[in-house]
Amino acid sequence: MLLARPWLTLKLAASLDGRTATASGESRWITGEAARAEVHRLRGEAGAVMTTSATVIADNPQLDVRLPGGWRQPDRIVLDRFGRVPADARVWAPGARRYALMAEGTPAALTNPLQANGVTVLLARLDDHQKIDLADALKLLAVQEVNELLVECGPTLAGSLLRQGCVDEVVVYLAPRLLGDLAKPLVRLPNLVRLAQAPRLRYVSAVLVGEDLRMVLRPLD
Repeated sequence: MLLARPWLTLKLAASLDGRTATASGESRWITGEAARAEVHRLRGEAGAVMTTSATVIADNPQLDVRLPGGWRQPDRIVLDRFGRVPADARVWAPGARRYALMAEGTPAALTNPLQANGVTVLLARLDDHQKIDLADALKLLAVQEVNELLVECGPTLAGSLLRQGCVDEVVVYLAPRLLGDLAKPLVRLPNLVRLAQAPRLRYVSAVLVGEDLRMVLRPLD
């Protein structure tokens, strides 16, 4: 409430050497069944789940809760700068509030099909790198009464959120396997050349979930 943005939890899953997919892009499944079930619980406890158009295009995820019992379905949000996600993507299926975060000035030809499918389009400012301004996007979500946000994404958005101080909590699932130096990284932090530039985190907890290690961290600064 003080920051006028949602509480943001960044969920990551990786191998022991911090890799999220093999060099060929294979990532299902790095973590075990127990960890994957717990991610569904995290979704059910969050007000909303957010990902990127790149993740949707690559994996076509549902971002819903598939657990027994009467779990509410979280809002589903996609950062889609160029309007690349089709209206029939699984993430846009009915059953929850759905939001597409696009850039100001996005043509109606891209927004209208989504709106006709019941998706709310939010238009955010662009930053100096012509990407969606994350701070502005989070404020737009707060206006929509999105108070708690679980982000499931790739290394580029994860790095941007951490670098810009948008993350309140990080939940990392580490699998007991090694993927090697050619595999895809956990986060991308370009231009980081000195330790003083690195985002600083503190451990809150570390427990085994099935065969995987779940670590919860929060920013130190």
